[in-house]
Amino acid sequence: MDERKAFAGFIKTIQNSKDEKISTIHSIIDEWIPWWETKKPINLDIYEKTGESSIFKNLNDYNEFKRKEEPVQKVEGDDCNKEYEDMEIIDLSKEAREMEQMSQQLTAKYQAIQYRYHELIPHITKLIRSRQPSQTLPYLITSNLLTILYQWRLYNGDVLSPITSPLHFDTSLLSTLLSQLLQQEAQQLVTDIESAYYQFLKCAGSDDLELVKLYEPQVLEDVEKVLASKVDIVEALMREYDYLHAAEEALMSVKHKLPTKPRHLIKQIGLAKQKLIFYLSYIKSGFMELQPLVCEFKGFKEQYVQGRVEARKVRALVQPAVGRQMIQEVIDKMAQI
Repeated sequence: MDERKAFAGFIKTIQNSKDEKISTIHSIIDEWIPWWETKKPINLDIYEKTGESSIFKNLNDYNEFKRKEEPVQKVEGDDCNKEYEDMEIIDLSKEAREMEQMSQQLTAKYQAIQYRYHELIPHITKLIRSRQPSQTLPYLITSNLLTILYQWRLYNGDVLSPITSPLHFDTSLLSTLLSQLLQQEAQQLVTDIESAYYQFLKCAGSDDLELVKLYEPQVLEDVEKVLASKVDIVEALMREYDYLHAAEEALMSVKHKLPTKPRHLIKQIGLAKQKLIFYLSYIKSGFMELQPLVCEFKGFKEQYVQGRVEARKVRALVQPAVGRQMIQEVIDKMAQI
């Protein structure tokens, strides 16, 4: 288990602790605002083309954290104003500026999502001309959502922050995303919500199952919310695409210095990006019916949380995640350049 996952476990322990000395540590940690819980200022399907340069900004730059609470200022009472003594001072202009700034940021983000969705994502008939898309695609997308929303919770929202150098990789995260997107047998094995959940656990690997158990109830709630909103599903997949694209660019910047195995990793990332484009095309083309999928997921969640028999059965089948050693070898070689 790497240092970031050890820290994630530590954060979860603090959040759940009833010990005042431990829980006070939580007050110094930035509280992340999940993007799927923010109000959407625009409708994904109502599109007006914009020429703003922000449409190509990495969506993971838009992660937000609640600002630290500043010490409360109070009015000092005097003989004439006893009734106002100890009243909190509220700076309305500052609150208004912060709300306006957040609103502008959200609008810019969703304009970028709209532009990509309408201008860059092709209709699925341009990707598969001779056949209908597989009926398992909604479950494959659900499994992928379980993976990435779990990662966001695990790292307190900082999971897909932009990669600033070729060495700025989380080995387990990259291998998990690639495993989830590129496993060839997944299309045959993932046929309902239960098998989608098993695929999520399989990609996480047995060494991460204790952390999965800590975050499991919250992640199930998160995925149910996201599945109910097309714009949230699209944003999740685009954020994942942006992370992989940043990883690919970082590797490409030193490609000429890399041996064969790291170049194979670049190819895998490219294939994973194409899979995400295929998922987005499937959604854009109107094949993904959200209401029955949400109902099925909700039924599975209730069974899973209440029974726990299924949970033990599913976890018993999970093996250590594959691919991490290869990716770590790539990072080690890059460090020697």
